[in-house]
Amino acid sequence: MTNAEQPAPEAPGFAGFWRRLAAWVLDFLALGLVGWVLGLLIANALTAMGPWGRVFGFLVACQYFAFFDSHWGQGQSLGKRIMGIRVLSSSGQLLTPWQAGLRFVPVGLPWFLNGAAFPPSLLSSWLIYPLTALMLGLALSQLYLAVFNRPSRQLVHDVWLSTVVVPAVQREAPRSQPLTKLSLSMCALLCVASGLAPWGIQRWASLQGADLAAIQPVQEAVMAQPGVTHAQVGIGEGFTQSSQTERRQWRYLSVKAASRTPDVGTPARLQAIAQAALQAFPEGQQKDVLNVRLCHGYDIGIATSEHCEQRNASPAEWLAGS
Repeated sequence: MTNAEQPAPEAPGFAGFWRRLAAWVLDFLALGLVGWVLGLLIANALTAMGPWGRVFGFLVACQYFAFFDSHWGQGQSLGKRIMGIRVLSSSGQLLTPWQAGLRFVPVGLPWFLNGAAFPPSLLSSWLIYPLTALMLGLALSQLYLAVFNRPSRQLVHDVWLSTVVVPAVQREAPRSQPLTKLSLSMCALLCVASGLAPWGIQRWASLQGADLAAIQPVQEAVMAQPGVTHAQVGIGEGFTQSSQTERRQWRYLSVKAASRTPDVGTPARLQAIAQAALQAFPEGQQKDVLNVRLCHGYDIGIATSEHCEQRNASPAEWLAGS
């Protein structure tokens, strides 16, 4: 066969959406296994971290991707290896561990910040707006780029560090185009809209007659109880369908508290938390039900283990100690 008859080499391409998504799922399953093993080995230490447990989990995840997505792992995390893809720099080089760890940050921040135990003072300050933009806006921007930024499928972390994800058989990085003005505008719009979400929720709640301002005093009162590291408070309404035509409405106040010590089943602790909540929110005495849940355990983002005790009773029963 002459040179003229030889087929032209196939141009390097990008890894597809579904292979990348499957790789992420497999990687987070692997991280979950790592978290489960850590829970078996150092459960007490993880529990002692309290709200800082998610910071620890974030650092573990960073180390995972810093090792496997760098030249140490040939640009292939476990998920990428199974799905037959790898990450390269735009120049076709494997990443350094520092670059691979930084590449995970825009992906990991929304995951580990969502559900984290923030102090009530932060949630009631102006910081809630950039925080929500980071948690929700960044995640939505990633989703938008994954669907519409074709053919490269470069996401925020790829654009930030100028990386591409390619089939594992390739050692050459295809040329990627800069983000279009439309993509940049959509990502900016998603972040701004997400940042304004708390304001919209507050406005909607006020129109519905909900008293969100009561949540922070209740949180602070519960967190002042001995051994409580964090508290979550909910105020709302529920419905019970008694028959096909009758529906009963009931109003509730709920408190979930994290305990530093394992004695979550002690009735006196549940009682103290309930009474502290009702003293901080006297209007709560008009509710039909006060639910108190006390939990001991850890949440590191990649693994969670909690033992909880809870009780439902009317505010009058809680105050009477019955």
